[in-house]
Amino acid sequence: DRWGNAVSPTVGISSMPAGGTLRLRAVVGRGFRAPSFKELAWDFANLGAGYTVQGFADLEPESSWNVTAGATWAPSARSTIGVEAYSNRIDNLIETTFVGNNAGGLLIYSPRNLSRAETRGIEATGSLRLAGWDAQAEYVLLDARSRDDELPLDRRSRHSARLRLGRMVPVLNGLLLNASAHMTGDAPLVGIDDLGQRSVIGTQRRFVSLDAQA
Repeated sequence: DRWGNAVSPTVGISSMPAGGTLRLRAVVGRGFRAPSFKELAWDFANLGAGYTVQGFADLEPESSWNVTAGATWAPSARSTIGVEAYSNRIDNLIETTFVGNNAGGLLIYSPRNLSRAETRGIEATGSLRLAGWDAQAEYVLLDARSRDDELPLDRRSRHSARLRLGRMVPVLNGLLLNASAHMTGDAPLVGIDDLGQRSVIGTQRRFVSLDAQA
């Protein structure tokens, strides 16, 4: 009732040339996302960390166009290599950003609409299965920015990578072990500067997260 109707068609094509080891694909799609209840009505304070998160009732829904093209090569039954390039053009992108301080001095973070934004990048993946082991690797190069002021989008890392190693152990009817490492590169922190303008106000330093499961 609030935002009316939206049509989000997607058209894709895929081809597997002679030989069957290479698969090509391309997709064009239209996207739509309404603001979530939290984004509209959030009211949360972390007094120990000195900040509060507040919703914004006047948010508009996002709409976008996406173009993706990729290829996957399987030189053997045990290995695959893939690459994908994509571009998203988004109107009214919803970004949670620093908007100022309240009367008590807490930092205020709140979602706002950016008029126009673009995210584009390349993802490269590879996998190998050998002697009961399953290894996967992924690298992502991302360029994410506002097309209105050419500033980067908040906390979007330009470089990220993931490594995962798994093994099926022939006990307990199939015990699966896996470990992964995810590296997130430096990312810009975008907020409101001392002059009241959107700008890069800091850097979120790169970090690595490790995870193991059985």
